[in-house]
Amino acid sequence: MVDATIDSVQGFNVLKSMKLTRKQDLADRTYDTNAIRTFLKEQQAIPVIPGKKPPSDPEI
Repeated sequence: MVDATIDSVQGFNVLKSMKLTRKQDLADRTYDTNAIRTFLKEQQAIPVIPGKKPPSDPEI
């Protein structure tokens, strides 16, 4: 899980350096964070990021 956090932080830094106005941003679930979604909204970008999976039901 630590690697996913590091990847999303590095990815966020890359996103901040790009002009994203009215562009679609395609990313995997790792980048489904409030900070990234808020930034994309502020940039008028369109996030194409699947939501995080709900926790598994261990009884199934």
